[in-house]
Amino acid sequence: MKRPALEGHYWRLDEILKRKASQGVHIFILMYKEMEMALGLNSMYSKRTLQNLHPNIKVMRHPDHYPSTGTFFWAHHEKLVVIDQLIAFVGGVDLCFGRWDDHHHLLTDLGSVQFGQQHLVLHDINMSSGLRSLVSAPLTLSPLGLEEQEEVDSSDKTKSPESSKKATGENKEFRHVTTIVVGNAMEDDNTSGIEHAAGDGEVVYADVDTGGVMLRVSRTGEASFANPSNEKKGKSFFQSCWQLEKQPGTEEVETEDKDSIDGGVKLWVGKDYVNYIHKDFVEVDLPFHDFIDRGSTPRMPWHDIHSVTFGAPARDVARHFIQRWNATKTEKLKDDESYPYLLPKSYENLRVPRVFKNPAFSYNVDVQMAYLSLIANSKHYLYIENQFFVSMIDSNDVLNEICKVICNRIIRAHKEKEPFRVYIMIPLMPGFEGNVGAPGGSSLQAVLHWTYVSLSRGPNSLFERLKAVR
Repeated sequence: MKRPALEGHYWRLDEILKRKASQGVHIFILMYKEMEMALGLNSMYSKRTLQNLHPNIKVMRHPDHYPSTGTFFWAHHEKLVVIDQLIAFVGGVDLCFGRWDDHHHLLTDLGSVQFGQQHLVLHDINMSSGLRSLVSAPLTLSPLGLEEQEEVDSSDKTKSPESSKKATGENKEFRHVTTIVVGNAMEDDNTSGIEHAAGDGEVVYADVDTGGVMLRVSRTGEASFANPSNEKKGKSFFQSCWQLEKQPGTEEVETEDKDSIDGGVKLWVGKDYVNYIHKDFVEVDLPFHDFIDRGSTPRMPWHDIHSVTFGAPARDVARHFIQRWNATKTEKLKDDESYPYLLPKSYENLRVPRVFKNPAFSYNVDVQMAYLSLIANSKHYLYIENQFFVSMIDSNDVLNEICKVICNRIIRAHKEKEPFRVYIMIPLMPGFEGNVGAPGGSSLQAVLHWTYVSLSRGPNSLFERLKAVR
């Protein structure tokens, strides 16, 4: 829940629930029961894991998918967190791996580990900045522009820039070489490398911590000046060529960096780093194991709107959850006394709804009716943001009437000549593995098909019905 996880698993959701349950808080969780052949969510694993945390945690899954009922694929698809019937979080954020995001929507997450590759910068009053960049650039491993920290030899710590210039001016064969660590350097003596002269005009840097990687800078040719006045002005005619060589050991540095990345503190841990179009979830019982390559595949940002309510609205949300919980208990665990019926606040008597007596009654109609009422009575505009939009007008394939009510509201605004706008925001690509036109990806292509026939294609779509009215 808090990122990055600097305190271990202390703020992980299951740990929070376990901690509160041990303090006497009763926790009731109603989970979506998926079609296993269509979705690999493994909700049974989640149910067992949560129930085993503490006896005060009660979990039920819903719905059961029976072909005999005529409804095979469906989900209530709502996300609620209600606290003491006084605070309610309502929206689209799934409490699971792969859904956490922040307002930055970053595409990469290599963790807090920063590369330890060293590169050399040659400081010389007679060397142009362009040549300095040319020498240092090939060994800069990280492209992320990370913060740089400078390491200097202990004998140079008290030298000022002026003294360095003076030393350079007195000895033209000397080139002051400093090592710069790209990233977060360990500030102790063990990380310091060994610098020594290796022949005339050469400086060698050996990194002790990376298997003895040798960086050799050798100079060929001579540096000469046109005349003493130009030398004093800092203008030089440079006739030397600097050659930078990496000695054996580079492979060990790259291996070490990759190992460090795996153990770094990350915002998106394990299967939180996900790109559904590239690859869907696998091995969901191993949530802390990466299943896509962070170094080559960007993560898919996740943008879900969530809200928080207090007081009377929160109590209304609580009553809604209580109705669903009690109905599910009646359907699945009616005689299990360890799973209680819940009671709304400020009510002394429990009224048994008709749904308990007549299982054929649909207790989900009230949600659709609320949607339809809001759309029909809207004044100025509609804003709909959803992962899917599947609703057709007068169709036997899709029975919900969302699209029909939107169409009627637009027609009414047109006849009354009043300004009215409808904004529908849905993902460019559904969050399923696959690609358009490529083999496989049946779920992705199915969602795209139903989205198109709902909005713009075919006689039952929103656009075609509006065109017919004109």
